[in-house]
Amino acid sequence: PYLIEYVRIEANSFEIKTSDPVDLKFTYSNSENSGERYQGYSTDHKSETKSYSVPVSAADVLYQMNIAVYSSTAYQDTLVYFYSQDLDEEFLLVDFVDVAQGDGALIRTPEGYAIAVDGGYGTYSPGWAPNQDWNGAGQPLMLNHVRQTGTDHFAYLIESHRHSDHWGGLADIIDAGISYDYYLSPQYTLGYQRGDYLNLNSEVTFQILNIGYPPNTADTGTNNTSIVLKVVYGSTEYMLVGDAEREVEIFLVNSGYDLSANVLKVGHHGSNTSSTTIFLNAVLNQFAKVATLSFGTGNPYDHPRNLSRFKNYQTFGTSIPTSSYAGSNYYFDVGTIKTYSDGNVIIIKY
Repeated sequence: PYLIEYVRIEANSFEIKTSDPVDLKFTYSNSENSGERYQGYSTDHKSETKSYSVPVSAADVLYQMNIAVYSSTAYQDTLVYFYSQDLDEEFLLVDFVDVAQGDGALIRTPEGYAIAVDGGYGTYSPGWAPNQDWNGAGQPLMLNHVRQTGTDHFAYLIESHRHSDHWGGLADIIDAGISYDYYLSPQYTLGYQRGDYLNLNSEVTFQILNIGYPPNTADTGTNNTSIVLKVVYGSTEYMLVGDAEREVEIFLVNSGYDLSANVLKVGHHGSNTSSTTIFLNAVLNQFAKVATLSFGTGNPYDHPRNLSRFKNYQTFGTSIPTSSYAGSNYYFDVGTIKTYSDGNVIIIKY
């Protein structure tokens, strides 16, 4: 039996009707082989006629899209073409910025609120390793991305923890005179505690699952003070964990919080100190299982390590790893990993 009854594409969105509840995957690209590629996943089980918005680069571009649906017993795919229109869709945007050996995420809600979570070294150059390409030190990589996106105000600047490969780029934003409402860090908690939500009038929620050392983990290293943030928009869920290590992961697994997410910003650049099996299983247990890795090519830490841990996930990395890996689910040297959601799907541009 055919699962897909019809597909209709109009105004940078497609409507699909299926005969059974299904999971949905789609890929599309500029048909002129420009290198512009997108990969999308439904973030809930589609059980009726639904419409999904998709991002495009410009108007009047011809895209080729493959749509695949999965039920418990069947699979079907179909190929369609569409011309893009010049429409400003309301997406949750989460960019995992290529800051080399560090972390930096730029988030924009559909209402237009901007939040930065970390920013790499930025122009700060630690004395032990100044201006080396693998770490991005001395380069305003996060600030450049902020300017390229036209972001001129932040609701929150969030420093996950006090390491310079995370806070340096945030200092650049402040030094550039870009305004912000709040600066949040494990040292400056603004009164927030675990379980609290950021004070933001948005359809997107931001829940703090960790801030500072969890119970019984004091003095296990600054990484374990990392702010862990769960971002939810409709059925789309992100987990951003800073450099939290196994002690924090175990705390979270036992905390009673709902850890399920469609996208995990992998902890500590893929180090062996993070991404325990029990934590990965607790987080990436939905149909869309996307892991993003931020690290610098040629870094001396050999981050990310043990890439076989991510063999069951769609794994995207900003740079080129030295560790071996094999499989069609790995996408490395992407640069900035751009993601979009209309609340029903997660779409990655790579």
